[in-house]
Amino acid sequence: MAASTLEEIILLPTVLKVLESCAQVDSLGFLIGSASRKTCTVIGSWACRLQKFVSLTDQLREIQALLPAGRYICGVYFGWDKALDESDVKHFCYKHLTAAFQEVSGHDALYVVPVISITGIKQRHVFQYDIRCGELSSPAACRLAETDDAGAEVVFRVRGRVHLSFELAANVVETIKNIGKGIHYLKKVVSSDVAAYRLLGSRTILQKNVDCGALYTSEILAAMQEENAKKDGKKKSTERIEEVTVHLLLQTTGSTAACGTLSCVPVIQLEIKPYTAVTHQLPIDAVAMVADTEPAARIPAILGEAVCRQLEAMEQCFRKFHQDVHRSLPRPYHFRPSGMLHFVTAIYPDCVQDADLESYRRDLHERFCLPLDRPLFRRGNAHLFAADRTTAGYLLNTHDGLPSSGVAGGRQYVVQGAYAYHHYMQDRVDDDGWGCAYRSLQTICSWFRHQGYTGAAVPTHRQIQQALVDVGDKPANFVGSRQWIGSNEVSFVLDHILGVTSKILFVNAGSEIGNKARELAVHFQTQGTPIMIGGGVLAHTILGVDWNDSTGEVKFLILDPHYTGGEDLKVIQTKGWCGWKAVEFWDQTAYYNMCMPQRPAAI
Repeated sequence: MAASTLEEIILLPTVLKVLESCAQVDSLGFLIGSASRKTCTVIGSWACRLQKFVSLTDQLREIQALLPAGRYICGVYFGWDKALDESDVKHFCYKHLTAAFQEVSGHDALYVVPVISITGIKQRHVFQYDIRCGELSSPAACRLAETDDAGAEVVFRVRGRVHLSFELAANVVETIKNIGKGIHYLKKVVSSDVAAYRLLGSRTILQKNVDCGALYTSEILAAMQEENAKKDGKKKSTERIEEVTVHLLLQTTGSTAACGTLSCVPVIQLEIKPYTAVTHQLPIDAVAMVADTEPAARIPAILGEAVCRQLEAMEQCFRKFHQDVHRSLPRPYHFRPSGMLHFVTAIYPDCVQDADLESYRRDLHERFCLPLDRPLFRRGNAHLFAADRTTAGYLLNTHDGLPSSGVAGGRQYVVQGAYAYHHYMQDRVDDDGWGCAYRSLQTICSWFRHQGYTGAAVPTHRQIQQALVDVGDKPANFVGSRQWIGSNEVSFVLDHILGVTSKILFVNAGSEIGNKARELAVHFQTQGTPIMIGGGVLAHTILGVDWNDSTGEVKFLILDPHYTGGEDLKVIQTKGWCGWKAVEFWDQTAYYNMCMPQRPAAI
């Protein structure tokens, strides 16, 4: 059989950097991307374990279950330590790329896969291998994209619950088998025509084998915007929809549901024995990446694949943490660390704390070639979808969506990760005129909480004051007072409550803060934490800088805790409570201290 050909293999710049830095001699990994029959776009990678007792097929199933639908294992890479010999490459492919690769990947286009060999820095050789006939050839074209843009796509988030029932057997092995059977049945149901998907905020329901005309994803979303505009009596929004929440529905009546039932008379066999039944309502929260140009008729199948992958991941979770399968509920968490071009969905059991998941998280860091000095897959690191942007009444990441700072040729260095905006008059505390540094400290504490460094609640004003008494900085009557605190006190509280150390940066006058742009840029690059700055009688939070190192022009991204209004993002941004400020923003004659919290080294 003659080999098929891929017309083009596209590598995104970030992926190439990861491959060149992480591909070691005799290393092997999978390529993550989107694929059609003629084009493969590589957007990520996953390092494999090469121990004899670890099956590559099992590893393929593991990584596939972590990915959103619309993302596939589209190829392989391996490290090479000698001059390239095509016969060696072909032998490698014959050994590792079996028919199971195409079967597990779940993508019918993946008979021909790209094979990337890394023999040294910026020395790469790209082939394509036809699994069916074992032929190796060079691709028609391998292009390095200019940017990391993978094309116009929409994130579909499928939410719902499915009913899992299984027998709790006398031994763990049998129980896990029973769970596997239950999961297999659920995947069969979700893959059938009884599964339907209702778009939140719309009357649109998508279902397999239900004619929706020759529509595309973009047209479905445009119709949804128009429907919402009519309902609200407003003009149709021109903003592009990037995230859609979808509710999973399962049809239980009608001819479609009846097709899945037995069509013959059952024979009942009675067996009398002790029997313990366990029922879980599994929380489904699955992600699918759908191109704007995808035919709408294909969307239900893609969403069904997303749910099936999550069910597969839940089965793997039951296998890993089998001690309490009868009472532990697996929950999905979505992650998208900085620099990663795709979502990763990890399943963690309710009964297992973050501290006990460190070895699993470390494995994820190593497989995705991510830093080992900061948590990226703790529960607190979960990706914030648009629907999650408010928690307990606090706005999150209020700088998102701000216009450009206006610094010509500048480079932005901003806070990494999520934080909550704490300001005057929240929590039924009237701290107008004295609580700005307390609020800035609360914002910083929320950052450490959202990054997974702590599970402790953000401290109240009274708890902050008590901490300063406990460390000997303030007298006992300080608790309950309305006295100010400054940058040094903020650092004491962070150390006492969270175990976080801080650097203090001092300037003699506000006019000199612009001279510290380089140090602030390095802080946001390496630490990424919000900075509390106090000077005169005011405290603010610095979230970033936009700096041109050639001209020296700089602006500061400021979060102002003196705001006393409601949680209205539009007001906060348009009125400048969160926005870019020039050097003139600071009191030119007042001295300032900056408290710069340092990240603890942890996973």
